[in-house]
Amino acid sequence: MRTPGRVFSDLKIRQKILLFGIVSMVLLCSVFVLFYGVVASHTVLDRAEEDMGDELDQIAVFLDDVDLAISCRLRHLGTSITIQQTMDIAAQGGRQARSWSADALLKDICLTDQIQSVALYTMDGRFVIGSDSEANEIQRPSRAVLEAVCRSEGNYWHDDASYDTARTDQLAVYHLIRTREDAPPIGIVRAQVSRSALTDLYGYMGRSGRSDVYLFTAKGNLVLPIEADVSVLRPARSAFEADAAGQARRTYTDRGEQYLVRTQTLERYGLVLVDIAPYSRIMQEVQMMQGTILALAIACVLVYMLFFSAMGESLSRPILALSARMREVGGGRLDLRCNSDSGDEIGELSRSFDRMLDQLQDLMAENEASEQKRHELELISLQTQITPHFLYNSLDSVSALVQMGEDEAAFQMSQALSRFYRGVLSDGRCVIRVSEELQMIESYLKVQSQRYRDGFDYTVDVDPALLDASIVKLTLQPLVENAIYHGIRAVRRRGLLTITGRVEAGGDMVLSVRDNGKGIDTAAEEAAREAVASGRRGKGDLILHRKGYGMYNADQRIKLYFGAGYGLRVSSAPGEWTQVDVHLPVCPYKEYQQNDLSSDRR
Repeated sequence: MRTPGRVFSDLKIRQKILLFGIVSMVLLCSVFVLFYGVVASHTVLDRAEEDMGDELDQIAVFLDDVDLAISCRLRHLGTSITIQQTMDIAAQGGRQARSWSADALLKDICLTDQIQSVALYTMDGRFVIGSDSEANEIQRPSRAVLEAVCRSEGNYWHDDASYDTARTDQLAVYHLIRTREDAPPIGIVRAQVSRSALTDLYGYMGRSGRSDVYLFTAKGNLVLPIEADVSVLRPARSAFEADAAGQARRTYTDRGEQYLVRTQTLERYGLVLVDIAPYSRIMQEVQMMQGTILALAIACVLVYMLFFSAMGESLSRPILALSARMREVGGGRLDLRCNSDSGDEIGELSRSFDRMLDQLQDLMAENEASEQKRHELELISLQTQITPHFLYNSLDSVSALVQMGEDEAAFQMSQALSRFYRGVLSDGRCVIRVSEELQMIESYLKVQSQRYRDGFDYTVDVDPALLDASIVKLTLQPLVENAIYHGIRAVRRRGLLTITGRVEAGGDMVLSVRDNGKGIDTAAEEAAREAVASGRRGKGDLILHRKGYGMYNADQRIKLYFGAGYGLRVSSAPGEWTQVDVHLPVCPYKEYQQNDLSSDRR
């Protein structure tokens, strides 16, 4: 399955530019719309909260006007002779017949917009006279209300409803009746506030239309509005209850809808104002503006599509021309040149391509020289593995066996020596099969075992699945030679040389040469590691300690053919054993053409 990155990389330059322009414009518009939404939301919310505060202040001013109007009407009752006589008789326990002048005065007071009904009471709360005698007789003020009225200096507002957390129309204003301002009170007047007068506050405050104002009494009874939206009333009452508990919040959530709330307590009137607005109503303006911006953004995207399409065409045309010229050069026409005189990056690319063609033939010549040098180094590497003294010593051993009359042993040693050198030559091939390498090592070990009789034993155990894999020729021989000369011969005990081969979990091949010789000295090992890490090599600087150049050359040839991730790994226990692991890929054998070496060998 193709990844998004792969799909993008396969697009033409014109398509990439067009895609980039569209994506960048869409992202830019999206960020702008989101940024505007966030900023505008905060701005609208702050403005809505300020408007709600102004509305509540206007309502407070409106209630002050209502309170002043009611106070002016009720203050004149004490100046009426009829009212004074009526209240004196009532205070003495008597009861005077209703007079038309008192009734007319009370009805005149009720004609105002703020007052619905009026009732007079004695200082101890007994009903005297009222505009609606039957209703006011039932609505007798409590002792707590009488005491509060006596303590007040002006009007005392009170919710006379006997219930709470419901709707009330029993909002009343109490006022002391005095014959003059400095005289003692002769009674109490109760004026029930007209609901229609309170309803006028909605027109007075000039509402913005985003919020709803709810008027609660201290008991929690709803005064206004007359017809309340139940979905908004619930959070409004929650805001009232939280304010009463001293836990007022800025926002409330009810049934998934969020509300902005502003409360104000009017202690003078025993009322609580709750101004509440649903977020959805507040954000309508922002949403409309976001829609307008989105429409403009779509128009801008269309314009940018045309612009980037033209830009992509102007950039892709010279690139396509350069690509066509490169295909012609790839077909073998190395004499072609772009000869571009453009000053932009594509022109510079064309001129660089021309310079590359100019250098190509020189590089090809240098490459041929490098290949020749590599083969020469390989030949030198092979020669250093087979030191002349091995041949001389082997022939001396054959001669000694003949002189001692051991003709069969001499014959076997000569045969093994012949097979070994036949394998070394290998028709000039540098890469052979593992099976061929093992046959050569078997011959080499037979020769060495004849030379050092009873000196060591050896075993070869290689996975048959690896026998047809490829290996650089003479990889194991220097390892076996080092194991015999620098490992086994350095100890008095009988030596044991083990050659094994296996496939690792990762799929690579590991051939191991292990001996039970003297091992590697720790100090020498560290010195060898430092020499290898610093790039210094001299006689005795091998891959981790062993003398001679054989192991180093074998490691370098493995890296040359199979990559830097492969080569030799050495591990050892001083005085006990040494093991050299050859890490190689499992590659089926392939005939490597070594024409230069083959000709030399012939």
